[in-house]
Amino acid sequence: MPSDAHKFISNMIVMKMFQMNYEIVSFDGEHIYLKNTKIKAPPSLKRHRPDLIGFNSKSKKICIGEAKTKNDLNSSRTREQIEDYSSLITKSNKEVDFIIGVPISGIKKLNEILKKLELSNRSNITILKIPDRLLS
Repeated sequence: MPSDAHKFISNMIVMKMFQMNYEIVSFDGEHIYLKNTKIKAPPSLKRHRPDLIGFNSKSKKICIGEAKTKNDLNSSRTREQIEDYSSLITKSNKEVDFIIGVPISGIKKLNEILKKLELSNRSNITILKIPDRLLS
């Protein structure tokens, strides 16, 4: 069961996707703005299932969102997810946008992971920094 912090970060990723003109098509959890909308859980992509998926019907692009608490950043599962989701390409050869939501206190650790995976300069990765004081 996801923690309250994970749920909050997921909801902030939804808001970021809205700002980037993505419609949420899959979501693993409850979103305060999607309560009356039935949305299926995301499918597994490579080794894991992301928290949410968005689709931009105009650009035909896909966006994956993954919420991480500070403790999540210590797991090998997180490294696998970052590696997998950041490298996805659609059938039409478009790079998939990838949003990683993380508390500000975890930014240093996330940057270390990205550097180790040689993903520090990927233009398709957006880091959404959440102030720790907003997380329970």
